[in-house]
Amino acid sequence: MRNMSTITTSIVSIGKSAELLQAGMVRIRNTAAELGIKPALTINGIDHYDEADVERIGDRIREVKGAK
Repeated sequence: MRNMSTITTSIVSIGKSAELLQAGMVRIRNTAAELGIKPALTINGIDHYDEADVERIGDRIREVKGAK
């Protein structure tokens, strides 16, 4: 049986994530890796992240931008 806390309810492509976060795809991938986040799904070679993970990635990117 699957753990209910790990079910993905909404996914966002890396391209849409880049648009929403105003960050490049490489930065998103690097930040995701830094946080230990993996894509929830890959469709036709395009990574899609869980919506909650995109929020975590965005928070981290903004945190790093604010520290500069």
